[in-house]
Amino acid sequence: MSEENNRKIQKISTTPDIIDVLVICWGVICIAFLAEATWSKWTGKAEFIITESILLLLAWIYLGIRRLSQPGMFRWRSVPAGSIPYLLIMAAAAAILLDELDSLVGLVIPIPDYQLQNLQQAFAPNSFSEAILIITGVAIVAPITEESLFRGVVQQTFERRWDITSAVLVSSLIFSVIHLQPWWMIQQAVLAVLLGYLSWRWNSIIPAVIVHGANNMWAIRNIAGLSDEFIRIYTWGKHVNPVLIAMALVTFTFGLIKSEQVRRSRAIQDQC
Repeated sequence: MSEENNRKIQKISTTPDIIDVLVICWGVICIAFLAEATWSKWTGKAEFIITESILLLLAWIYLGIRRLSQPGMFRWRSVPAGSIPYLLIMAAAAAILLDELDSLVGLVIPIPDYQLQNLQQAFAPNSFSEAILIITGVAIVAPITEESLFRGVVQQTFERRWDITSAVLVSSLIFSVIHLQPWWMIQQAVLAVLLGYLSWRWNSIIPAVIVHGANNMWAIRNIAGLSDEFIRIYTWGKHVNPVLIAMALVTFTFGLIKSEQVRRSRAIQDQC
């Protein structure tokens, strides 16, 4: 057997298969239901941190048992420091644009009142420490865990077997469906496509984590106690102010272009 064939066999044996994707997705659903039925009652606002940490830990253990390359499989790779400001700009703009998308979808698929009440209860801190727990869990731990699993393990598994467009679209569909929230499925799918593109383009989940975290943080902005004046400026009826939407489109494009320039510059340097 040739050395090239040996390398091909070794590569196949050390990368996840579709069965691994199914196991991880099923595990996410089971842990989510288990959290809701058990420890959510006594963990309080730390539920997000605990649940997401357990998901990532179990995935790490599973991949370890399967003897797969864990850091690479999760796409835990660094990005140039110079790209971070542009990624943050792009993330802030994306959060505003996705907020307007949420308003548009809500006109057709409104969120049930009971779900709104559940969200208000879940994201309403009674103290500063609870606010810190919510922010840490929703805007930091959850994005790291979900990007590691869906843009790391799941999408990369599909990338090795299909073209990049199919890999991003299918993994995005799985991401939106697995949240089991039909009134947010479209928004989550659109967000997931953006995250999938960024993760593939950078071969790192860091850009996706930044965008994901900014979107989650803006979704729980009630924690900040926004003033009536800010709300008046930001909103236009039930929508985002059109001027802010236009600014967000320009800002998002600027951040995307500039961060891509930094990425290309680093890629050229690495080849030299």
